[in-house]
Amino acid sequence: MGMGTHGYDPFKQNELLGIFIAVGPDISQSKEILTFENVHLFPFLSKLLNLQEVNSVDGTGEMLMPYIKEKVKP
Repeated sequence: MGMGTHGYDPFKQNELLGIFIAVGPDISQSKEILTFENVHLFPFLSKLLNLQEVNSVDGTGEMLMPYIKEKVKP
């Protein structure tokens, strides 16, 4: 086992999974978010906050982007 590994796989033990709730004007309502790893939160939050995209992170925007409402162009 490598350093920083506690030996448990949260995807195999549901009691280790966390809870993620997102609410706001740019979040799609009434959609259940599928299980995801925390590394995908940074691209998601960066998009919501209109921050510059960073390519050197492990997470991808593809996982959580479907839960952001598309902005209607005037």
